Amino acid sequence: MVCLGQIYGDVLYYATSMFDHYYKGVTYSRPEAYYFWGYYFFMNFIWIVIPGYLLYRSVEASGRAFQALAKQSEVQQGNGHTKKRN
Repeated sequence: MVCLGQIYGDVLYYATSMFDHYYKGVTYSRPEAYYFWGYYFFMNFIWIVIPGYLLYRSVEASGRAFQALAKQSEVQQGNGHTKKRN
C-alpha cells in the first residue's frame, strides 16, 4: 500500500506541474534542459521505478501465497488425501 501511495504522489506531482506549465505558464525548474531532465524528471522518476518494482514483487508474493492456500484447502477437503486429477 505504501508503494501505491508513493506512485500516486509522484503522478500527482507530475500532473500538477505539467498543468501549471501548460495552462498557467508557471515553470518550477530552471530553463536549461539538463536541469529539467536531470532534477525534475529523472530524480522524481526514480521514486516511481523503485516502488513500482516493489509493488510488482509484492503482488507476485501475494499470488504465490493464495496459490499455496488454495492447494492446502484442496488437500483438507479430501480428508487428508489428495484428489485424483483426470
